[in-house]
Parts: sequence; C-alpha cells; structure tokens
Amino acid sequence: MIWAWGYEPWVYKNDDGDDALRVHSSDQLKFQVRLTPNHDKARQPTDEELKKIRKSISAGGCADVPPQR
Repeated sequence: MIWAWGYEPWVYKNDDGDDALRVHSSDQLKFQVRLTPNHDKARQPTDEELKKIRKSISAGGCADVPPQR
C-alpha cells in the first residue's frame, strides 16, 4: 500500500488479483504510481485510520510507520 495525506491509498494488485509484490533482495523495482486526491486535503487522518495504517505497515514488514499522536 502507498498512501499520502490528502490522497486515496493505492494498493498493488497483479493481474490475478494477488496483492503480493515479490522482488529479490538483490533486485531493484521502479514504477510510477498515480495517486487520486481525496478532495479533503486539509483533513488529518483520524486516530482509527492511523491505527489501521500502522497495523498494515507493520504487517508488511515496513519500518517507516507514521508517528502516534
């Protein structure tokens, strides 16, 4: 999942619907993603939304988790 404040989250799905993006540790993958504005850029995520984001990130093994309030 790729997300940014003010935009809808983007979730990877391959042609068969799988959401796993597998890349060997010695490889690089570069791609462009177009995020869709959510038309509410001033709104900060709720605590519940932040909780879901942190849970999703930690489940995916990412170390860059948004700060808690």
